[in-house]
Amino acid sequence: MSTLSIEDFGALLLRTQDLDPVYSALGGAGRKIGRPQLLRLCLAYWCFYHLGASASLSETSGRAFWDRMLVAARNEGEPKPWPRGAERRHFRGQQAISAVSELADRYDKPEDAALGLAGSRDLASFRDVSEAAQSHRGFGPWIAFKIADMRERVLGLATAFRDCELGIYKDPRQGAALAWYELELRAGRPVDEAYRKAPWEYPITDEQLKSVVDYYVKHFRKFKAPPFGDRAVNQQEVETCLCKFKSYRKGHYWPGKDIKEIGEGLHGWGRTADLLRTHIPKEVPRAG
Repeated sequence: MSTLSIEDFGALLLRTQDLDPVYSALGGAGRKIGRPQLLRLCLAYWCFYHLGASASLSETSGRAFWDRMLVAARNEGEPKPWPRGAERRHFRGQQAISAVSELADRYDKPEDAALGLAGSRDLASFRDVSEAAQSHRGFGPWIAFKIADMRERVLGLATAFRDCELGIYKDPRQGAALAWYELELRAGRPVDEAYRKAPWEYPITDEQLKSVVDYYVKHFRKFKAPPFGDRAVNQQEVETCLCKFKSYRKGHYWPGKDIKEIGEGLHGWGRTADLLRTHIPKEVPRAG
């Protein structure tokens, strides 16, 4: 099986919507479930990062929603254990209980909590959203980036990413280092052989990282950003592509993996999860 270049890998992610199938599911089902439930679903997802569990939690509202969120945070009731996405693996134990309790105390309506995390202004900068999100317990820089991205892509709230510095995040920085290394090889320029086995460890500078991101923003401009295709690909999509490309080259990811796993994770979580499953992109045949 041949190894994909970042250009072919990224194009495949964008064509199949494997870039982030969660966005496709929420984008497709959003109007059917209504704005209040969509906000509750996003809030639960930002906490637990599991679409099936979040879909189930979103079916309740008001204080009943907060009661169920605390059950999930305490890891009580059924199912047990309540799932966490790997990216939110630290949102457990007393940290999760305290975080959900503080959200419930601060916001009577869970929909207001979602907007409190995402920054409720009609137009916000990335920094606005990041600061709003991180003013809440249990929400650090990475989930703040994801909240800003979903605010724009899923909730349809205008968000400017010009002040977003990807260099502070490990995964896109390493993905950019890998892309830079391979671009240099292709161009016949000398590279440090010490990094041949693990080029994602190449000590890329902030200027080189920006150069890589700008290069691939231009390269992928022919694609429209999922889920609505209402604008060209921007740095948010390139960030995801770089992260997944690094994981792919390390043998931890294959195109279609998220579509398959997120779709499977919706089974058994109720009517909203069943609706979301109808909007998950088609599975990508695995090569090899």
